[in-house]
Amino acid sequence: MPNGIGLVDVQTEIEKHNAGWVAGDNPIWSLPPDQRLRRLGAIEPRPTAPFTGHVHYHTGIGLPASFDYRHINKNNYVTPIRDQGNCGSCVSFGCVGTIEATISRQQSHNNPTMHLSEAQLFFCYGHPDGATCATGWWPEKALPHCVNPGLVDDGCFHYTPHDQPCNLCADWQKRLTKIKSFAKLGSQAAIKDWLVNRGAVVVCIDVYSDFFAYTAGVYKHVTGNLEGGHCIACIGYDDATGCWICKNSWSTGWGEQGFFRIGYGQCRVDSWDVLGVE
Repeated sequence: MPNGIGLVDVQTEIEKHNAGWVAGDNPIWSLPPDQRLRRLGAIEPRPTAPFTGHVHYHTGIGLPASFDYRHINKNNYVTPIRDQGNCGSCVSFGCVGTIEATISRQQSHNNPTMHLSEAQLFFCYGHPDGATCATGWWPEKALPHCVNPGLVDDGCFHYTPHDQPCNLCADWQKRLTKIKSFAKLGSQAAIKDWLVNRGAVVVCIDVYSDFFAYTAGVYKHVTGNLEGGHCIACIGYDDATGCWICKNSWSTGWGEQGFFRIGYGQCRVDSWDVLGVE
């Protein structure tokens, strides 16, 4: 029971606020408190290192009312849901999921099977920067490594949910995938424009206790304490319901088969440093 809040309490608050989403028991909600927190991993307060990319703005004119990387001309460009396990490596999973969706769309790979190495990003590039399963990391520090030198495939260095030494395969330098660049997105319209025209997006959110109980609908915070920060891949939006569509890294047993929708402006989802990749 997170911070003394029970499932019935969450459901009562959802109804009281007419929030419209569904809370229920799931594998994350039922975890012990210390393990539940290890499913997060975005450093808060965020680092203040200078940003080396560019800032992208857009007016929002001419954009479709909805967009989803799982349904583009009947194609799905999102790789399967994964599980970061008992390690605060969400930054790595959010960045990798974003990059995989972007590359899959660029190369028109329907139902993509590519799997870049979350382990390399977190344990090879993150560890020297102070990232551990207990401390977490930040996307602005992770994405430059995805530009150069790049990421190997998961077969070259497979992820397990505990701190481990960098252990790449012998021919790792021949197996690198790189992104061209990334940018900070300066508005909701800029996020939508990037999704439609360039690539998927890394977003981070403030996680409150009630979020762990999410099972369906458009999430809006209604109760509970702030637990920490969490990063995920944003793969779409829907103006009709006023939400972002996101891919999480808590397995398919949580949320909408591992995905979730969150209301515009909720939990700083579109006001933390949102980063688009291409």
